[in-house]
Amino acid sequence: MDLEIIKQIISLKKPKNGSSKSSETASIETLPEYHSEYPDNSELMNIKKQNARLKNQVEQLKTKLDNTRDNNAKFIALIAHDLRSPLNVITGTLKLLKEDIGPDKHKQDYYIKDVFESAENTLNLIDNLQNWAIVQNNRKYFNPVKINLSELFTELIESIDFLAKPKQIKLENFVDPDLNILADPQLIKAILRNLIDNAIKFTDSEGTISLWGSDRGKDVEITVKDTGKGISWETQKNLFNNAFQAINGSRNKGGAHLGLFLCKEFVKVHGGTIKVESEPGKGSEFKFTLPYNTNGFSD
Repeated sequence: MDLEIIKQIISLKKPKNGSSKSSETASIETLPEYHSEYPDNSELMNIKKQNARLKNQVEQLKTKLDNTRDNNAKFIALIAHDLRSPLNVITGTLKLLKEDIGPDKHKQDYYIKDVFESAENTLNLIDNLQNWAIVQNNRKYFNPVKINLSELFTELIESIDFLAKPKQIKLENFVDPDLNILADPQLIKAILRNLIDNAIKFTDSEGTISLWGSDRGKDVEITVKDTGKGISWETQKNLFNNAFQAINGSRNKGGAHLGLFLCKEFVKVHGGTIKVESEPGKGSEFKFTLPYNTNGFSD
């Protein structure tokens, strides 16, 4: 507001019976009050800009919250689906065993194999969820230690070989016996279990899955290679980014990307990277790196 106009307003408000204070004094004392009530244009613009920024931040947080809520709902639905499938096999097979107990040992062995495989798949899913919770829980439980990679591969092959045998898939370990890595054993086992399990699903009968490890100086690169059906370029683009996308395995089996999404997260917390090299009909190679110096989770 113009200073002359303010002075005129002050003079109009001057008491008729006079005052001990001059008009100029009244003007000086009253001026701050008018400035606080009517800030200049620059102050108004700053306030408007700040309000606009705050409104934008609120909108962004609201969008993020809505996305988180939607993803959580999808995640729960996906887990419920993945848990329901093996549990249906378990309960259905147990029902058949209950109704069909008899001398046919071959049939009983077949039923028991289905139950065992389904139970193992369910436990693997639960392990993934537990590891995911660890990663999300402020990353408190990351515990990298020195691990012999060849021994770890041998242990995994022995524990998962029962899934490969029905399809006569050969599991091979080509890692140098002296190659060591610095990693969290629980998370590395989860990565490898998921990659090997997927390789078995998407490899036809009498195929081969091989495990490799190479020292690249600054890090170690681990490879899970299969002779399976391969993956199209379109599918590869979002293979590790969408936990809710589905792809088809061999014999028309469905497969969720949840395991691969978790693999990416578990590799990331080690400070490494993961990728896939594949062509339809020519198999796939899943490769991930582990730095030698793992000081904690990466952001």
